[in-house]
Amino acid sequence: MKKISLVLAGIMMSALASAKEIDKPVPAASSVVVTNSNGSSLFKVHYHSGKEQNVRITVLDKEGNEIFTETLQKTNRFIRPYNFREMEEGQYVIRVEDENGKVVEKVNFSKVKVEKWVNIVKVIGMENKFTLMVSSSKKDTVTISIFDQERNLVHSETREVNKTFAQMYNVKGMDSFSIEVADSNGLVKSMTY
Repeated sequence: MKKISLVLAGIMMSALASAKEIDKPVPAASSVVVTNSNGSSLFKVHYHSGKEQNVRITVLDKEGNEIFTETLQKTNRFIRPYNFREMEEGQYVIRVEDENGKVVEKVNFSKVKVEKWVNIVKVIGMENKFTLMVSSSKKDTVTISIFDQERNLVHSETREVNKTFAQMYNVKGMDSFSIEVADSNGLVKSMTY
């Protein structure tokens, strides 16, 4: 009987030790989004992390030459603007590094004014969530349609865009999906994920 009690006590201690490991907090991944308003020379880096840490932001040209770098100390979230007004048109890289790793975003800088800009970005650290961003040089109405992998319409809405619009969407239960954004002129941008 003592042997059985001793074995059961050992199993219980093992289970408790294992359960304790499960309860340990998992370091959160950092979320980085780079946005640029229609025709603007200003790029904004949106950063969010589960804990305070040092974050290094570097801007590189298309040849990989470092144009600018800075380190922000002990931060867990920020929105930081970077003005490309004095830069040549072309492709640049904005690199954001912290203890979770690095995120590299390629951006195209053009001094030409764009009528409408549509982008969709997966929200890092949030399963099945995407952010849709629409920027327009003038007030407009857009229709947003989300389709599942078989092209069945699962969501549709009409939104007014007054310069900029952003909305987060949860696409839970879809292995892949398509999103279409149509403006009042019938101009459609379609993206599949």
